[in-house]
Amino acid sequence: KWRFDLAWPELKVAVEYQGGIFSRQASHSSISHIMRDQQKGNEAQLHGWIVIYANAATVNSGQAIDWINRAIELRKGEK
Repeated sequence: KWRFDLAWPELKVAVEYQGGIFSRQASHSSISHIMRDQQKGNEAQLHGWIVIYANAATVNSGQAIDWINRAIELRKGEK
C-alpha cells in the first residue's frame, strides 16, 4: 500500500526523508500529507518495521546515518 524512500525489507528497516517540510509549497507540509505519513509510519511499526525519519539537517549532521546504522545493527542482532 505504501512505499518507503529507502528500505531494507529483509531487516524491516525503512527511511523516510522529509524534504521540503519547511516550505509552504512542499507536499510534505500539507496536513493531508503529514496525516498520510503518520498513518504509514504507524502501520509500519505495527508490522514490526523500524522507520527512521530524516531531513536535510539530520543527513548533513550525520545523525540520520547513525540512526540507520543503529537500526540495521539492532535487527542483525535479533537474527
